Amino acid sequence: MNDNNDQNNPLDPETYIKIRQSYDEAELEVSGRYDKWILTLSGGALGLSITFIDKIAKNPTSDTLFWLKFSWGFLVIALLTALLSLVTSQSAIRENRKKLDSANSDERAPSLRFPRWFSCLTNILNWGSLISFILGVIFLCVFSFKNVDKSIIDGGNNYGKEAATTTDQKTSEKKN
Repeated sequence: MNDNNDQNNPLDPETYIKIRQSYDEAELEVSGRYDKWILTLSGGALGLSITFIDKIAKNPTSDTLFWLKFSWGFLVIALLTALLSLVTSQSAIRENRKKLDSANSDERAPSLRFPRWFSCLTNILNWGSLISFILGVIFLCVFSFKNVDKSIIDGGNNYGKEAATTTDQKTSEKKN
């Protein structure tokens, strides 16, 4: 019974500050990792798609190219929104630092609240980068599956076959 009463008591200020700081540090670490992963994965997916076209699907079917274009578009949007979220987050921190410095020089209590619009914009950009990344990967997978399936069905011989046939036809026409 005594333990239940302790759980209902508010935290003392020192404990609250320690716990709050640990949450703030954890959030900062996770957000830094998120930004790095979105940038790395989006850039990597773009590179992977170019390699896929160069090495596996050298002549993708024309009816699948829009999937690739959408994929590239969303992956680029993911990169740009992730970069913009870094800028808005940095701007929010700078604004808070200015308020802290101003309050310190005026010898008054600081207002340690992030500017609301910077925080909202950063959250929107973070969600936008995540959604764009997911859509980009989905469209890239659709493009890849549609082109890999055709390659497997044709025994891997379809890609480049059309160009070779055209070249062979032109060569035989010149000989005749």
